[in-house]
Amino acid sequence: MILRLVWIVPFVLSQYNFGQNIPNGANPSYPADHGMSRGVVKQILTPYNISLNVRASPTLFFSNNGVTIQFQLRGYSNPQSALPNGWTCVCPSGYNCNYLKSPPTCYFGFTFIISAPDTSVRHLATDFITLDTNGQLPSAQRNGWDQNYIVQLPSKPSAIDIFVHHLGAVINQADGSLVSVDTLTHVDTFVVPLSDALPAVGGVQSMSQQHAYQGKLLGTTLYLSYSISCTGSLIGPNCDLTCSQSPISLNTASCRSNATGFFYVCIFQSGGQVDNCKSCPWGIKESTYCQDEEGGVLDPYHAGVVDNGYRTATIVLSIISMIFFILFILALVTVCIL
Repeated sequence: MILRLVWIVPFVLSQYNFGQNIPNGANPSYPADHGMSRGVVKQILTPYNISLNVRASPTLFFSNNGVTIQFQLRGYSNPQSALPNGWTCVCPSGYNCNYLKSPPTCYFGFTFIISAPDTSVRHLATDFITLDTNGQLPSAQRNGWDQNYIVQLPSKPSAIDIFVHHLGAVINQADGSLVSVDTLTHVDTFVVPLSDALPAVGGVQSMSQQHAYQGKLLGTTLYLSYSISCTGSLIGPNCDLTCSQSPISLNTASCRSNATGFFYVCIFQSGGQVDNCKSCPWGIKESTYCQDEEGGVLDPYHAGVVDNGYRTATIVLSIISMIFFILFILALVTVCIL
């Protein structure tokens, strides 16, 4: 994530040439929206591999097999209007900020970074939006920030990184002095982990569930909905497996990774997906069991290939047998005493 940030910030600054620091003692008079009213900045980064507007063509990188990720920004909250280093994007209480011709505002944009092995980094961005007086994204400008993005990748990424930037005046929260004007400032960073998310099978899924995330820098709050699913015929936690059902245990699948060639024994989940996969370094025996190096069965119970019904029946029969054995011993002792 640090490497991505190191790559992004110089690129952004070189594009827009922002960051004019104000010398100590200077008292320039700039409009609060200096540079913004020219309409030259709408997004931090141009979306990857898109020739049309994002709203007209929000889907990236089509592939026969891989992973489809859909996500949508649902909200953001920065009630203190905070920036790093004790700075702010509004005029602090008790100060008039008369060095600006109009009151400063929090002008925020959001950049989404997604990367997967052996493929280019995908980056998408919202328009810059002025936060309301509560430090939240305004519903009236929802069309500028709630774009529904769909990204297709050849393999599953570990996370979605989200960078929040402010464009405009930066003010010292403590004394109301102007730090810089017309500056692009990195406000906060969010990480949406995907490693433990089991992809669905059958295309883009519902995004009714909303997740809240805390920023790594300032602790601001971001709300996001997302879904992840396997594209094409491959399934599994990483959408790289070809599987077949075991002829012995119907909820067991014998699988092979199309990426590595490794073998796995997995458990079928709802919707035709598999999970709880156990690696089989010497292959699979009888399409059900992990094979050992001598061609035998490799500890099938711990490999997770024994059907739960058989386990339950074995336990019940063992208990019943023990009860009958104890009763037989008691009867034998009684006969001997009499």
